Amino acid sequence: MYIVLMCVAGFFIQAFMPSFHTIPTLIFSKEVEGAARGITGFTSAFGGFAGPYLAGIFISISGSQKGAMYVMALILFVGMLASFILPKNLGLEAQGENNHKAA
Repeated sequence: MYIVLMCVAGFFIQAFMPSFHTIPTLIFSKEVEGAARGITGFTSAFGGFAGPYLAGIFISISGSQKGAMYVMALILFVGMLASFILPKNLGLEAQGENNHKAA
């Protein structure tokens, strides 16, 4: 059961990636879009390092994997709450109007 739940959690953790990398193009202007994509890539790579590192620290502190799993669940829950705070359209109407004016 543990392995099945870990697979399900892994699926949903990776499910955000396509939308995560398109957000900078929707929010920022074309002048800073490249830098925003670079920061997005950096945060992804840093999370790939920091997540397992912090999990190892919590495992060594608590002596079991339960502490690390609780911390990761808390971080995912905070991320879920943060995603509900984001606006629904991220300025897509304004971007669409600018595209129609350019054409």
